[in-house]
Amino acid sequence: MEWTLYFKNTGSKPTPILENIQALDTQFERSEDGEFTLHHSKGSMADPTDFEPYADQLVPKAEKRINAAGGRPTNTDLCYFNIALPREGTIVAVGWPGQWAASFNAG
Repeated sequence: MEWTLYFKNTGSKPTPILENIQALDTQFERSEDGEFTLHHSKGSMADPTDFEPYADQLVPKAEKRINAAGGRPTNTDLCYFNIALPREGTIVAVGWPGQWAASFNAG
């Protein structure tokens, strides 16, 4: 599935800063086979550890927030995620050319 948000100012005044836009709010059900694992990667700040992969277990009540910094979309973290269960998963990508954030909450 893919979708794009469009913003259009049809008024006579300049558009104010757009912020805190929640483009996706969805829910995945945990299976009896195990917990969610959130696979993601470090971004690039010209360090030896650039693009390092991470795998965080999202046990019940766990929360993980990942975001860009400095106004660049891949400065500290990449915007590609694999929300995995033992036998299935969902790939999510944020296509935004500036500051972005993603929150993952395991209920």
